Amino acid sequence: MLLPPKQASLPGSLALAFLLLLLSFTPTAAGKSVNDCSPSTFTDQTTRDSSLIEHCQRVAYNIRDGGTWRVETLMARWHQIVQYRSCAFSVYAVDELAYFKIGNQDIIDLISDSIRMFGRDGYVGANGTMNC
Repeated sequence: MLLPPKQASLPGSLALAFLLLLLSFTPTAAGKSVNDCSPSTFTDQTTRDSSLIEHCQRVAYNIRDGGTWRVETLMARWHQIVQYRSCAFSVYAVDELAYFKIGNQDIIDLISDSIRMFGRDGYVGANGTMNC
């Protein structure tokens, strides 16, 4: 169960980026978790300039009620999906012309796993790949 994280006041860099692909948000029924992607692999990018863990927990909390982001790469290959203060979740399309979806639970799982595996001293940063 996700609990609302404490508010933090220190700004940081936008360090949580995943190599994926997305563009628009489609609401789903409240409380619905959406998994659209396969398992991921990612690496530690955590430094003192990374996102604050509390900010990333807030991102996960804010999208807990469901949703799917649809990405089309006609205009750009990089897309920022969600952000709260220093923590942003971004995706990059491997293919120039592609379309796919990522669900709120996919993003929550990636953030939670990144914090569990790489979070230290209040910071977290990760980069990886996933098929959607």
